[in-house]
Amino acid sequence: MKFVLLFAALFFVIQQEEKKEDPVTEIYQSTLCGGDSMIFGNKTLKFKEVISDSRCPEGVTCVWAGEVRILAELYEGNKKIESFEMVGNTPITWNYGNLEMLKLNVLSVFPTPKLNQKIPFEKYMVNFKITEKIKS
Repeated sequence: MKFVLLFAALFFVIQQEEKKEDPVTEIYQSTLCGGDSMIFGNKTLKFKEVISDSRCPEGVTCVWAGEVRILAELYEGNKKIESFEMVGNTPITWNYGNLEMLKLNVLSVFPTPKLNQKIPFEKYMVNFKITEKIKS
């Protein structure tokens, strides 16, 4: 009798696990110039500012490769959800609303700095990748 109850309980647990669905994953990728926006679903990512750019200029040998710091904002509809700073290619991940996860990566930043030349904000191009997992 114990064996039958154990088997029935195990069967019930397996059935419940099979009913759980994996979250839907959407991946978006876009290259934005300074001031541009990227719309994905009902959200918008805005590339607001280059806070600092200490990357090693072309033709110069540097001890440290440097980094670029970017300010971006995330909107849902017309409502700003968050303003955040990204450093280099370090991803940012957070959860809110019906999302299991929203992950933002900077894949690349162009142009490469040149010695003694400031890059105007409008000339920056940042390749963003967004991974969105929506609860099912």
